[in-house]
Amino acid sequence: MILPRSSSSLLRKVLWNPKGWRNITQHRVVLVPQIPKDTHETNPILRTKGLTDYSVVTERDCYFGLGKALLQFESTVAQVESICREGEKDFTKIIQALENSRVQFETIWNNVNMLLLTTDLLDRDLFTKLHQRAEKALQQRFDSLDIYNTLKSINNEKYGLNEELSQILDRYLLECKFQGLDLSPKKYIDFRETFIPNLTTNLGDYNYKMQRSTSRFRHTIVDPNLVHEYPVDVLRAISTDSSQPAKGPWTITLHPYVYRKFMEYCPDRRLRWNAYLANVNRGSKDFDVYLAVTTNFKNILKTRWDISVTLGYQNHVDLNLQTKMANNISNVETMVNCLLPSAKVSQEKELESLQYFAESTGFEEDLATYDVEFFKRKQRKSVLGMTDDDIRDYFPLPQVLKTIFNLCETMYGVRIELVDNNELINKRGFNPWNKDVQFYRVFDSDGTSVLGEFYFDPYIRDDKIYTGSDKGFYFPLKNKSNDGCSLGSMVMSLPIPAYGKPSLLNFFEVEEVFRTTGKLLAHILNKHKLSDLSSQYVEEDCYDVISEYMTHWLYKPEVLKSLCQHWSSRDKADEKLINCLINTRKHMAGLELCEELFKSSFDITLYKEDPMQESYMDILDRLYPEYLLIPREKEDNFPLYFEDIITRKHPGSYYGKTWSKMIAADAFHAVYETNSEEIPDVTMRFREFFLSNGNFLPYAEKFRRYRGRDPSHEALLFSLGLKESQAPKFKSKSIEVMET
Repeated sequence: MILPRSSSSLLRKVLWNPKGWRNITQHRVVLVPQIPKDTHETNPILRTKGLTDYSVVTERDCYFGLGKALLQFESTVAQVESICREGEKDFTKIIQALENSRVQFETIWNNVNMLLLTTDLLDRDLFTKLHQRAEKALQQRFDSLDIYNTLKSINNEKYGLNEELSQILDRYLLECKFQGLDLSPKKYIDFRETFIPNLTTNLGDYNYKMQRSTSRFRHTIVDPNLVHEYPVDVLRAISTDSSQPAKGPWTITLHPYVYRKFMEYCPDRRLRWNAYLANVNRGSKDFDVYLAVTTNFKNILKTRWDISVTLGYQNHVDLNLQTKMANNISNVETMVNCLLPSAKVSQEKELESLQYFAESTGFEEDLATYDVEFFKRKQRKSVLGMTDDDIRDYFPLPQVLKTIFNLCETMYGVRIELVDNNELINKRGFNPWNKDVQFYRVFDSDGTSVLGEFYFDPYIRDDKIYTGSDKGFYFPLKNKSNDGCSLGSMVMSLPIPAYGKPSLLNFFEVEEVFRTTGKLLAHILNKHKLSDLSSQYVEEDCYDVISEYMTHWLYKPEVLKSLCQHWSSRDKADEKLINCLINTRKHMAGLELCEELFKSSFDITLYKEDPMQESYMDILDRLYPEYLLIPREKEDNFPLYFEDIITRKHPGSYYGKTWSKMIAADAFHAVYETNSEEIPDVTMRFREFFLSNGNFLPYAEKFRRYRGRDPSHEALLFSLGLKESQAPKFKSKSIEVMET
């Protein structure tokens, strides 16, 4: 996601040079780029100390500011290479040089990314290219043979390294190995000149074709009877005129949020089938022979296998798990096999109940995949006795925030206070990017120590990228290494206050506020100053643990009662509504879990098997009936459109979503096992091991210190209503997670 229209051709060539400063071998051709003359005095985006005055930031500032930062970081890497060649063995000096430059670079990059999401200031196509260029620059510290040889020498001695530096050194060595720096010259040439270009080309072609396929589907609705049940936020997203959402026509696309909501609310089965067919046909030759991705998909699988074997691993999953908490394939398969039996039994009951409910409304067919979300929503409405929009009256945003902030103070010893924007303007020269942006300060329990600060941009706007009202973002703008105080930004797209009403949330939006607050706490409360030890760099299969953990508070009856209050009358919700909302998490939980387990198992199997031995269709035909009961549609071209495991961050590690939920549920289960008077002691221990420790300790070690054992799958089953007993089994029956 990133940047500007008016840039010189010379600078554009420099910033979008696919080889950067280095050739594919360790022999360098050093280019002398034209570095922008911007300084922190002339360009506000370069002022990484204090708060940024966003009112004067321009597109040109963002483009040249980020361009200069990444070029300076690359220059720092080259300088570190030089001192390594001269025999420098002081790891503190090496890491501190990279740290200072990288923190500056990432702070500017995060600010630009945030502005790209929250404003229409930046040209998105141009900034996307610069974002790709920035990603390449960030990897260069792991792509230097001079630095790698020096780090290996330091690792052999490890003299004078504390635990923090030892942790960082191990990570650097592993990342350098992933770049092929441990290979023989011949293998290194194959790795760099054959495998990497082949993978890059096929990923680029796949992305282009999928984007074209996704953007081609558009269906216009003119009949208002087809959209009369749609929530206002959905109508606003699909209406030709977002200022008049009730006035058509309305355009349906395959944008993830629009597609998901359309499948939930469209009463016409033929239209649901039409959209579903367009979605699952993407990438197939039946959709468009020129946009077929089958060849690219197979090449990606084969190249990832070749890369993994060349680097000395059994397969791509084996390589991927080197940096994950799960650590090996056996642990992932154990999680899947432990969760599946209960989930599948529940799935059968849920589908039977949903079929009966659908028939009671006049539906005469067997449920198909494209029917489930529609009747699932209708059934939830029947159970609650009101729609998701009707529930909004009981969740005003000010009350939700008040409850969350009180919870943070009571359970985690942090006080969150709103800061008057006028004070910031007068004392610190701060102006937000929008008048609705609020600024908060986070204090430790003593009330005087400032742990961090954050912006909160809560409301939907036309100039903000819309990914759905139930999707929040958190940007770690600064870590403690900047000036000792963390700075972040919470960005959401919640309903705008209107007609004397505050912003009113539905239950899923409330859950997302809790989830995003978890990301905030993980960033602000981290006590380590080195950015490599921040929460951003925890194992990828644990990245969502804190945010998922926070959502469990919402399902505690006493917490839900405290925030569920009518915005006008101040009346509390009755016990029936509270119980129904708590059971929302359990509704169709078996089917949802089976779907995630199927995707996880397919992903693991796809990348652990030699693609020349078993085709992806054979794997699909073998696994699908083991996990899912609804027959697969013959038109479904899965996995060709399953971008999460192809071009995004989850090839060979899709299981991480469920793994994070399992760890979070087991960690939160300590609250249920504790007397109410002792709960603050338990939550402060959670702060000590998880919130304050960032990436300092491996997650497996954090969990063992917190729970005294390895993680168990049973707490997740209990939280989803798939298991009655609250007591998880202990170490002999738990998943054994080894140290990485």
